[in-house]
Amino acid sequence: MPKRPNVLLIITDQQRYDTLHCGGEEAIETPHIDWLSERGTRFTHAFCATPICSPARASLLSGLYPHQHGMVANHQPRPGCDQMHLSPDVKLIADYLKPEGYACGYTGKWHLGTGSDRRGFGEYVASHFDFDTDTPEQNEAIKRARALGVELSGRQQGTEPNLATFNNRTRVGPSLLHLADHPATLMCDRAMSFIQRHQHSDDPFMLVYSTHEPHSPFVSPRPFDAMYQSDDMPLPPTFTDKSFHPHTKIRQDNQLRKINEMGLSESEMREIVAAYYGQVSFCDHLVGRLMSALIDTGQLDDTLVIFTSDHGEMMGRHNMLLKGAAVFDDLARIPLVIVPPGGLGSECVDSALVSHIDLMPTILDWCGTDIPGGLDGMSLRPQIEASPDSDRLDGRRTGVVTEFHSCNWTNPIGPLRMWRTEEWKYVESYHGDHELYNLVDDPHECRNLIDDPASAGALATLKSGLRDWCERTGDTWPDVVIPPEIPK
Repeated sequence: MPKRPNVLLIITDQQRYDTLHCGGEEAIETPHIDWLSERGTRFTHAFCATPICSPARASLLSGLYPHQHGMVANHQPRPGCDQMHLSPDVKLIADYLKPEGYACGYTGKWHLGTGSDRRGFGEYVASHFDFDTDTPEQNEAIKRARALGVELSGRQQGTEPNLATFNNRTRVGPSLLHLADHPATLMCDRAMSFIQRHQHSDDPFMLVYSTHEPHSPFVSPRPFDAMYQSDDMPLPPTFTDKSFHPHTKIRQDNQLRKINEMGLSESEMREIVAAYYGQVSFCDHLVGRLMSALIDTGQLDDTLVIFTSDHGEMMGRHNMLLKGAAVFDDLARIPLVIVPPGGLGSECVDSALVSHIDLMPTILDWCGTDIPGGLDGMSLRPQIEASPDSDRLDGRRTGVVTEFHSCNWTNPIGPLRMWRTEEWKYVESYHGDHELYNLVDDPHECRNLIDDPASAGALATLKSGLRDWCERTGDTWPDVVIPPEIPK
């Protein structure tokens, strides 16, 4: 029996779907991800299960929506928020592959509220976050900083900016730790070591490499922090559109940042875009190093490689930064490149609606492992392996869902359910401020047609699609879990 394929899953944090050179963004350089795309399938309409870190990662690794796995908001190491964590009853991809003989490792950001416990990935772990470790000795950023005689501040995760040159208004600047000592580099080093030690193994591996970048603050090590000139950066197309701002108050959102209230100018926004693009190119550099490890050890053609991000970033669209109680494509749509073992020989660009919940069935399918029942996702392997002249959209879903509860557990809640088709998007809000967009006429989602009589037929169809999904996945929407009040 031939050896089953290795799996390398690369996850960035808060990376927009449109930040790949191969995707048409000429202002950014991503040569290594572009190279991956040339060997596989780049999905142009891939969506996260929710646009917030912890629940998005739990969905990506479990194949379940947040309302199913229970991690509906971020875990944070502070009272109240620290009660949100992934249930031990939820099985992750490694829990299925490890019994099948896979060596499973995890390097980088975890953020599932389980401390140093990586569940089925426990064979090989490297960490640098306070919420991902049980003791400072497990934090590799702290160990490296101490060896360099550098004192880390705040949460001591190693991604801190150099405060001597950091711009606190724009949140832009170089990192305190240099390129060779940056935690993303250290985690990449550990991932490469894992790949190298399995070069001659008879058993396949499953490895996750997860970065914190390009998450805010918009900081990266030199030369990436100064890679792009702000004058060359495009201004977001909906930079001046403030029509969504009232929704943030209705939804009690305290995470989305309104640029007009921050007082940022157009030139400062371009500085932020330049810094953010530098972070993305830093991630691309790390992807290249991982590909070199696979090539040098002769394992590239034996490995299923997946590149994606947990969710997006507003980056100036609709006059906002960061993420929160919204499901614009800016937040819900993510980059996704899948390269099968051996590659496809040429790039395939697929516009089918796909979701992060499809990744676990896809991986299990390629690894020859039974796909458990009860998953709403589907394997993308048949889609990827289809011949170029076949109908690649045959049998695919007609709509995709992104849900939202709150940013951090115990924050005020602003739950949402999005049902998106190729042409329309319907957003149902717990607080009643619903949204409807015609994506053909209004691709930037600026004109809310929820009260438009001419759109009533489309609205009814979209509502029906959402109801069917709720019934199929056991979602009790609009009934949602309510966080406990935290004593003041």
